[in-house]
Amino acid sequence: ITHLRPEDVGGYTCTLTGNGSTSNSFTAKIFVPAFFTSPAVETISVKLGDRVELHSPISSLSYPQPTYVMWRKEMYYFAEGRALHLGNFNVTMEGLYESVIFNGYGEPAVKGYQVKVQEIDDARNNVSVFLEIPGLGTPTKFQLDSVDFESESYSGRQYCSRAMQYLSFTVVMLLLICI
Repeated sequence: ITHLRPEDVGGYTCTLTGNGSTSNSFTAKIFVPAFFTSPAVETISVKLGDRVELHSPISSLSYPQPTYVMWRKEMYYFAEGRALHLGNFNVTMEGLYESVIFNGYGEPAVKGYQVKVQEIDDARNNVSVFLEIPGLGTPTKFQLDSVDFESESYSGRQYCSRAMQYLSFTVVMLLLICI
């Protein structure tokens, strides 16, 4: 076979016969190292709390199919299997997740997913909080205006963090007034 291709994988039997009475057979197998069907690294944006499912897109032309399918994050191996399920995604879970496959031939193949939490671009216009203090009746709505944060540029996550700091201060002041 000349110019082998992944489609040529499998076993071949060759029988040689000489002078009508001598016969020899041998079997040759062609192996293809494991590889993926998609780019080496993909970026995925998710929302806070989303369920994330990552798949190991192993080529059907890998022969034999990989017996080693592991997942790692920052070089720490933590799961095995063709799919990785991550529930209730949060900021601490961001990072590069990699599927590592190996079928015993060649080098292990690596497929990466850079998973990031989406920024909240319009957070500055939508931050409002309802606060209920026992004994004071109905909950009070607090609208955090962008004026409070205009002096600096914030990403959505930073803005929400700053808004929570502002809200914490406001709650403490309200509690001091009520006492």
